Amino acid sequence: MLKNDQEESFMIESLHHESNRVAVVEDDGISAWLYLTEKNSRKPVADIWIYNRIPAPDVDQIKNYQGGPPPAAKGYTQPLVVDEQPRMEAWQFIWSGDGESVLVLLHQTPTAMIIQGEKSGYCKNLLRNGPWGKVWDEKVAEETFTA
Repeated sequence: MLKNDQEESFMIESLHHESNRVAVVEDDGISAWLYLTEKNSRKPVADIWIYNRIPAPDVDQIKNYQGGPPPAAKGYTQPLVVDEQPRMEAWQFIWSGDGESVLVLLHQTPTAMIIQGEKSGYCKNLLRNGPWGKVWDEKVAEETFTA
């Protein structure tokens, strides 16, 4: 489901019908995050930054981004900007068999994942672990999402 509140922001979500958890990708025009909710709830229990839509700010500037999730800072990600807003069909959710973990693909590429019991997820766009999440771990991805 895609909700366009503003031209630059959107939210896409997926409900796993067995675990009753919801995975949400939210792009507020500054950064995008993946959230995983509690069972039968909209309350997030884990998250992971996916990308910035602005140049990565210096770490000491992150405090200026209040009222929403902050963009990843220089040193944690490349100073990249997502120039084009990803369209709805660019996103895909892959659930673990039990619906307790979720992986998101952007343009058919595994990009971010949240693993059961972990408050912080993994992202391919991170250069090092920190407040935005953990560096991608291919072994964890294969063990969790390969049948």
